[in-house]
Amino acid sequence: TVLLVPALWLYNIPLHATMLLYPVSLIASLLLGLAIGLILVPIATLYSDVGRAAQLALRFGFFVTPVIFPLPAAGLARSLMSLNPLTSVIVSGRTWLAGGGESMPLAFLAVVLASLVLFGFGLLFFKVALPHLIERMGG
Repeated sequence: TVLLVPALWLYNIPLHATMLLYPVSLIASLLLGLAIGLILVPIATLYSDVGRAAQLALRFGFFVTPVIFPLPAAGLARSLMSLNPLTSVIVSGRTWLAGGGESMPLAFLAVVLASLVLFGFGLLFFKVALPHLIERMGG
């Protein structure tokens, strides 16, 4: 975020009201990552292969998420990227910040609601698994 303000100034992007929605997309991406992390940490503690698989999936996920490039207008790449839940968060956040382009408000809302449910499940799963992990690790 510190680099964001100079970048907006450098590229002459005018200030507008939708820029205030950008932190919502940041919080949504953090919530989704935290929810997935809460579910994966107990499993990855028991099985080291889960951590390696997560690294591999994240490397592949970088290419099916419009992080650096815009979402294609049509075709197989758009269909594949639309399956990624982070696509709507990134595209909506980019649209809110820089203006123009397409926004995906319904998909964004669905991802946020699913992230909240997944976060609740992950918190419960972590709370239940934590005593078993401590016992298994000999603590």
